[in-house]
Amino acid sequence: MADDPAGGPTVKNLNVAIEAASQNFTFDTTGFDATNLGWTQKELLFTASATDLNLTFASFDVGPFGLTLDFVSMVPTPEPLFVLPAGMLVVAVRCRR
Repeated sequence: MADDPAGGPTVKNLNVAIEAASQNFTFDTTGFDATNLGWTQKELLFTASATDLNLTFASFDVGPFGLTLDFVSMVPTPEPLFVLPAGMLVVAVRCRR
């Protein structure tokens, strides 16, 4: 996300929601200008319960100078099956000491 600081407010607010996950993001335009918009990457982690999902973006700011979004994507990441057994092994080793 980024923003052209030509218009207020200085701190922009955005809500991103998908499924039961929702998160508010802020962006401070201080120090940025039209040649350096201050692009920053944000992420929202969620667990999908269906193949069709509604992704929503809602600005809390009034006026024409809202946030700019680019390269919005959803990347599937399978849950690793080795995490639970490895975690149990660490607990078992620590308990034996």
